[in-house]
Amino acid sequence: MKSIAQRLDEFFRRLLAAPACGSADEAFALLGRVLIEVEDELSGIAFDAGYPFDDGRMYPPRTDAER
Repeated sequence: MKSIAQRLDEFFRRLLAAPACGSADEAFALLGRVLIEVEDELSGIAFDAGYPFDDGRMYPPRTDAER
């Protein structure tokens, strides 16, 4: 299990290595896909579709969670 800081570093590394997106929707999908991949590989915490705030895992943004 990696720390959140280490996982964020990997997330940013993968985003920088990804091809450029052609639209905001593609960019939004890329953020979600890459974050889930990183967390699945490095967090040791299972994805919870309920998006809890306290399980230690980072979750991608959702369009229905705007504040």
